[in-house]
Amino acid sequence: MIQVRPGTPADLHEVSTLVAQAFEADPLMVWLLPDAATRLEDTGRWWGRIVAGYLAAGRALISPIAATPACCGAPRLSSSLTCLGSHPFVR
Repeated sequence: MIQVRPGTPADLHEVSTLVAQAFEADPLMVWLLPDAATRLEDTGRWWGRIVAGYLAAGRALISPIAATPACCGAPRLSSSLTCLGSHPFVR
């Protein structure tokens, strides 16, 4: 079983970097941020703002073994959970 721990604001840099690497070549990110020279940094800032909110709200889990963050939050009008930014193959 993979152990997880709650994420904290101290995890922001590591998690936002990991998510930025996962989404750098995503077609939407390429369209929104067309400058390839700055896309990774810009994608990190983009996702960093989102991830910061999940971390501050205590809605992020970190797995040190798999190096995979999972940021989850309950939608306002639903009791189900939605997950964002979990990709086990990106380190």
